[in-house]
Amino acid sequence: MRRYVLSRLLASVPLLLGVSFLAFVLVTLIPADPAEVALRVNEIIPSPELIELQRKELGLDKPFLERYVSWLGNSLRLDFGNSYTNHHRTVAGELGRCLPATLALAGVSLLFVVVVSLPLAVASAMLRDSLFDRLVRALVFFGTAMPNYWVAFLVIWLFAIHFDLLPTGGDEGWRSYLLPAFTLSMTYISTYVRLIRNTMLATMQEPFVLYARARGLPESAVIGHVLKNSLQSSITALGMSVPQLVAGTFVVENIFAWPGVGRLCVSAIFNRDYPVIQAYVLMMGVLFIVCNLLVDIVNATIDPRRQADM
Repeated sequence: MRRYVLSRLLASVPLLLGVSFLAFVLVTLIPADPAEVALRVNEIIPSPELIELQRKELGLDKPFLERYVSWLGNSLRLDFGNSYTNHHRTVAGELGRCLPATLALAGVSLLFVVVVSLPLAVASAMLRDSLFDRLVRALVFFGTAMPNYWVAFLVIWLFAIHFDLLPTGGDEGWRSYLLPAFTLSMTYISTYVRLIRNTMLATMQEPFVLYARARGLPESAVIGHVLKNSLQSSITALGMSVPQLVAGTFVVENIFAWPGVGRLCVSAIFNRDYPVIQAYVLMMGVLFIVCNLLVDIVNATIDPRRQADM
């Protein structure tokens, strides 16, 4: 197991370097001069002399590779520089201020996904082709087809405007989590209900299920074995849903005025705050790679045959 973990860690290093390189290249590929943008964002009329001074201050007068190595070294120390819109605030400080709200929203959404999708999927598989199963499949179809922003507008109109039960936005306590968390989790609930149900139905056709019933095991024990053997693919998908939930909050956060990193990133895009955009892209890329690594390790622990493939 230790050898497997080490090999996966070594395989992740080139991916991390590639993500960091792409995040850094973003600023280089943008047609606008970052030095001129930094001046205009702070309402300073750029002149050739001021632009040149700003370029030296930002280190843009140095060769590309030297700037990349310097930025990468600073990023390893969580030093992403200062925001263009406010020179007195560091990018790391801005991300640290907004990240807890995003993680809390993603955590509540993940809880919704697990608590709702698992019992619905098991019940739908057990009651295959019944009225309940058909109703669940219809809801799954609509849940997968509807985009997040449309679900957000529907729940705001229904629960916040029509019934006046929940706030429309902001972080004002636990009630503020319900609408954005439900909106964010809707697509994932539909995906996992379908995935777990179909996997359970396929697993029920395996010979070990017939043998278990032939031995006289209770149906609840048989379903427990079926569910255990059906969850491996779901664990993989669920592990990769964590970074997707965090990265996918920017639409929901802007609709519900949620003070998270997604809203910070959208604001940075409108203000051309390139250091914040770079740090956000790097953080999301690293999050995807780390979660993928953890999922591989968990799957290898559950199924040791995966370790033999390395």
